[in-house]
Amino acid sequence: MNISRYEAEFIIKIYKSMHKYQKINNVKGHCIQNCQYLYDCITKNGLSDTIKPKAVIVSYHLDNENIAFHVHMILQDADGTIIDPSFEIASVKGTYHTSIKGFIDSFKNDKSLGAHYKEIIKTTASKFLSFIPFTYRIMDNNGPIITDKLHYNLQADWIEKYV
Repeated sequence: MNISRYEAEFIIKIYKSMHKYQKINNVKGHCIQNCQYLYDCITKNGLSDTIKPKAVIVSYHLDNENIAFHVHMILQDADGTIIDPSFEIASVKGTYHTSIKGFIDSFKNDKSLGAHYKEIIKTTASKFLSFIPFTYRIMDNNGPIITDKLHYNLQADWIEKYV
């Protein structure tokens, strides 16, 4: 990352606390909200101006035969470092695809997707494109995305208590 060691350690401390909170409270499906919170922490504390929200497709193996795909929101530094503030996805140790082309190239010769390959690609790519506007809204100081104020505030209270 293009930030100081102290800043990096502080960011890591925040998102690891977020992961702990989310694990304890079984938080799922809040990737945009989680990115908004961590992005706010980073930018409002002047820790970095090179970390930006990024829509991604995460692929991971459910078992030896089945692959799961999630359209997801993460933060990414200018040097490519990925910060995933969502325990739900970060805990599965998947592959982060930062473009539709990269996603398609990763699976074009994969026989495990079978006859549904084109439909999976089409559905996932469409959802990925729908996430891109959220990246701009997260960075917008006039209209950040707080879709679940209770989750945002409870997680913020947890972080403030333990960081």
